[in-house]
Amino acid sequence: MPKKHQKFFFAGVCLFVVLNGCAYQSPSCLKEGKSYCNTGGVFTHQWYDYYERALSCIEGGCYQDALSDLDNAISARSDDKRMAKTYGMHISDYFPHREKGLIYYLSGNDELAKTELELSLRYEKSAKALFYLDKVRKRLLEKEAAAVSTPSILLTEPGEIWTREIRVTISGNAEDAQYVSEITVGNQQVFLEGSSPSVAFEEALSLDEGEHEIAITARNLLNGESAKAVKIHIDRTGPVIALDSVEADRLQGWLYDESGQVFLNINGKTIDIPKGKEAAFSIALAPDTAQITLIAADKLGNETKAIIEPSKLAQQRFAALDSDMKPVVIRESPEIVMDETADGKTVFTETLSIKGQIISSSDISMVFINNVLLYEKRGRFVFFNHPVALTPGENRIVIRAKDSGGKEALRTLSVIREIPEPLKLRYRCMFRTEPFKLYFHRDPADGDKGLAEKFQALLSKGLIAKNRFQIADAAASRFLLTGYIHHSNTGMEIISKITDIHTSELLDIIDVYGENTRQAEMTAAELSEKFHKRFPLVRGRITQKQGERFLINTDGDIRMTWPLVVGSDTRFVGDAHIDEKMTKGNYRIKLVNGGESAIGDWVITQ
Repeated sequence: MPKKHQKFFFAGVCLFVVLNGCAYQSPSCLKEGKSYCNTGGVFTHQWYDYYERALSCIEGGCYQDALSDLDNAISARSDDKRMAKTYGMHISDYFPHREKGLIYYLSGNDELAKTELELSLRYEKSAKALFYLDKVRKRLLEKEAAAVSTPSILLTEPGEIWTREIRVTISGNAEDAQYVSEITVGNQQVFLEGSSPSVAFEEALSLDEGEHEIAITARNLLNGESAKAVKIHIDRTGPVIALDSVEADRLQGWLYDESGQVFLNINGKTIDIPKGKEAAFSIALAPDTAQITLIAADKLGNETKAIIEPSKLAQQRFAALDSDMKPVVIRESPEIVMDETADGKTVFTETLSIKGQIISSSDISMVFINNVLLYEKRGRFVFFNHPVALTPGENRIVIRAKDSGGKEALRTLSVIREIPEPLKLRYRCMFRTEPFKLYFHRDPADGDKGLAEKFQALLSKGLIAKNRFQIADAAASRFLLTGYIHHSNTGMEIISKITDIHTSELLDIIDVYGENTRQAEMTAAELSEKFHKRFPLVRGRITQKQGERFLINTDGDIRMTWPLVVGSDTRFVGDAHIDEKMTKGNYRIKLVNGGESAIGDWVITQ
C-alpha cells in the first residue's frame, strides 16, 4: 500500500472499531514515564478485558482506575473463579473481589479489604486471598488496641496417653478471637492455610519406646501464645517375669511392667495380682506338675510367655551339694536362651519382638537389649518380650545379662529388614512435569530471569525428598504436573495443576503465594507440603474377600479416584481402584489387571 493511502486506511479501521463499540483504549495511567492500565490486545468491553486492564492498573498503583474496571467486570460476572472460561476455548483466573481487597489493603481501607477478601474466599479459595486476609485481620486487631489474648487448646485425649502403636496421632482444637495462626505439636508445625478463630488439628508422630512429653503450642495473629503438654507412654514391651523360687509345690516370683497394671494367667487360670510396677506372686502347685505356662499381659495387650518345667529348673538352680548336705550355688555365667532366634532372618516389619529368657545359678541383676535397660531387680530365671526398632538393611541386636557376682553373658543377633514390595519407591505416584509458565504483570528485572526454572527445580526437590513422589519424563508416568506463576509488584502467586494422564481428569489445583521472589525456596517448600497433605501415602490391609472385590482397612482416607497398589511383602500383585467407600478407613476395592491377592496383603496409595 502506498504511504499516502495508509493514514486513510487506519482512520477507516479506527472509525469501524469505534462504531462497533470496540474502541482501542489508550493508556489512562502514567507513572514515572511508564504507561499502565493496558491490555494485551483489542479491548472488547468484556468482563475479562476489564479484569486484565485492572491488573495492569494495580501494577502502576492506579487504584481508582483499577477499582472502576473491577466494578465493571463484576457487573458482568460477579464470582471469583479459578480457570474461568473467557472466549472460545480460552480460560483465565478471575479474582475481581480478591484484587479489590488487595487494593483496599494497600490503600489502608481495612474494613472494605476484609469484606472483599472474605467474599472472594466464599467464591473460590486461594492462597493469595488467605495471605492478605491475615494481614488485614492483624492490622484491624492492632487498631483496636485490645489486650493480646492467648489461644485455648482442647485436646481430644488430654492428660496421659498409653499406646503400643508405632504412630501416635495428637488431635484437638485451638480457639482464639484474635485468630489462631500457628500450631506446633512437638517439633512439627501443623500446616495451616490461613488463620481462623477455631482450628481443628491432627498430627501424627513416630515415637520410640518410652515416655515422651509433647508440647502443643498455639499462637494468634498478635503473637499471643499458649501451650499445653501431653504425656505419651509408648509401651510395646511385655511384662518381665522373674522367678525367684521354683519348688515342686510352689512357684514364687515377680512381675515388672511400667504400666503398673499386669494380668497373670497360669495354665489357663487367671491369678489376682496387685497393681503397681512391681508385683509379687506366690502360687501353690499341684503335686507332680510337669509343666507350667505363665502368660503375663499389660493393659495394652503386650504379652510375655514363660513355659516352665519345675523339676528341670530346680536342678539348674542347685547343681551340687557339699558334705553337710547344704546347697552350693555354682556361679557360672548367665545363659541367654531365645524362644525363637531371629538371627540371620529377613523380616518386613519396622519392629521385631525379641523374646527369650535368662537362666542363672545366682541372682540376675541387669538385662540390656541394645543398651536399653530392660530389667534391674532380682530373680534366677527372667523371661522377657521386648521390641526393637529396625532400620532398612542389616540390624545388629545385642542382648547382655549380668548376675550379682559380676558375671556376664552376651548374645548378638543379625537381622535384615526389607521394605515390603508394594511400599517401594517404584510403586509411588510418578509425575511428568512440563515447564511452568511465567506471567509478568510488570517489567521483569534481571534477577527474574530463570525464576520459573528455579522454582520448579526447588519444588521437584521437595516432592521427592520424602520418597512419596517420583519426578520423571518417562512415558509411563501416570500424572502430569503443570503450572504457572503470576509475578507482580505485590508478590508471586504459583498455581500448580495435577492431571491424570490416563483419564485426562484434572485431579487438583494447588496454589501458594509469597510476597518476595527471594523467598522462592520457602514458597516451594510450602507447595511441596501441600502436595503431601493433599496426596498422603495411605496404607492398609485386605481384611476380607467378597467375590471379585476385597474389603480393606486403611490408616487414612483415600481419594475415590486415586489408584492403588496391591501386593504381599515379597511380590507385587497388581493395581486396584476403590469400588465403594464403606466407613472411614474402610473400602471395597477391585483389582484392575488381574492377579491373585489374599487376606493380609498390602493395599497402598500409588
